[in-house]
Amino acid sequence: SKQYLTGNQSSQNPEPPKIALLVGINDYIDEQIPDLNGTINDVNLMSQMLAELYDFKAENTKKLISSAKNEAEKPTQKNIMEAFDKHLI
Repeated sequence: SKQYLTGNQSSQNPEPPKIALLVGINDYIDEQIPDLNGTINDVNLMSQMLAELYDFKAENTKKLISSAKNEAEKPTQKNIMEAFDKHLI
């Protein structure tokens, strides 16, 4: 069960972890959707910024990018939904 804090009790408990899901898709399967350039670079820069400026831990930042070699790290519908369920919630 969740415990709710009041007053100065909140200062005694650590902050919840900062978490992020970053998705970069350069190459689309559907030929009617034009491919993009730079989204993977954007994901990497955003991850770096979150770590350096906002103290996000690497293990709390999930990246799904279209150039990933590992299928589990590609931005498929299945992987994005799983990342929401397992990483964000």
